Amino acid sequence: MRHIIVDSALISNPGTELANVALWYLEVNERGYPVREVALGSDGAPLRVSPPGRDRGVWCDSFCLFIGPEWEEISPAEFERKWSAANVD
Repeated sequence: MRHIIVDSALISNPGTELANVALWYLEVNERGYPVREVALGSDGAPLRVSPPGRDRGVWCDSFCLFIGPEWEEISPAEFERKWSAANVD
């Protein structure tokens, strides 16, 4: 698994809960598909995570592939820290 940062400018939806998202942390499988995501506000606090449950999220429910070196990587520990901060089981 890779863990990458995606700028919120790639997906903006003013007037919705996504309007406050500054960055996304994505966990991407070996084929390049996102399997978990954390939306972060401008202060770095998690705003939402997906999945759990029925909500597949924004990126996890897309057909976007994240392959190649253009994506800034973060450590698995950093991703898990933000995921855990959102109180997700």
